[in-house]
Amino acid sequence: MSSETLNDNISGASEIFNRAALFLIEQIKDLTESENDSNRILHIAKKILYEQPRMAPLYHLLNLTLVLWQEYGSSNQDRGKLIRHIEEVIDHEKKAGKRIIQHLFPLTDQKTIAVFSRSSTILDALLYAHEQGAVFRVFITEARPNLEGHKTAMDLANAGIETTLVVDAALSHVVRNSDFICVGADRISETSVINKIGTKALALLSREATKPIYVISSENKFLPDQIKMRDEALHPSSEIDSEQRENLHYWNKYFEDIPLTLFTGVISESGMLTTANVRKRIQGLNLQALQALLQKQ
Repeated sequence: MSSETLNDNISGASEIFNRAALFLIEQIKDLTESENDSNRILHIAKKILYEQPRMAPLYHLLNLTLVLWQEYGSSNQDRGKLIRHIEEVIDHEKKAGKRIIQHLFPLTDQKTIAVFSRSSTILDALLYAHEQGAVFRVFITEARPNLEGHKTAMDLANAGIETTLVVDAALSHVVRNSDFICVGADRISETSVINKIGTKALALLSREATKPIYVISSENKFLPDQIKMRDEALHPSSEIDSEQRENLHYWNKYFEDIPLTLFTGVISESGMLTTANVRKRIQGLNLQALQALLQKQ
């Protein structure tokens, strides 16, 4: 697996996390005895965060890796222990996804559900609900510029789920004709949620229409505000338009911060969490190793 596999802006956060975790394992396996030092591990961690700076689960994974590297030492046997811990994290995240599916499933039957962009957890939950006999409809917007919503719509329709794909500018139509809204997340802090750009407009429209809007996320995406993420750079203008003209400028970013208070709640592996529950859990996190790494960047 090459480092290019980390540069993925279309897949859902859980899919990207799994690839990055496997990349980390391969990098650790490839270390020689002479390379088994903290500087090399720090280099690998920085590489991952550079390619995916706004993926909260990776911050937790790297915090654990740095802590255990210091605890175990640098022998091949200790390296094997570290890899097993990383594999356990991957397995835990998969189990968390299955528990989230069970919590979301009871909400789906006889409902019209709005989905935004692409979340593999939400997709899996809807596919599971359909397999279990729940009857529902899905509205989803394109999620330009990379059309993640289009990909999700095709997956749902191919599974036999009645799905309506609309343009991004039709968010108000989507909210008005849905019973509730589901969005994923790349990060959840005490004050905000990071997700695909357009989510804030969707959340504001949901509040205006008094429609429930839930963040569907594992608690591995909880990160305190004090953990600062690298700002997202502008992406190529060619993703929006091929035209290049004098005085014509393009602004193309994929993610945005949305106030946590705009959401009805967070559905995690623990069930439905209020914003107060989320804040309490985040405040109990210990990420000292990660903070030390970020200070060196």
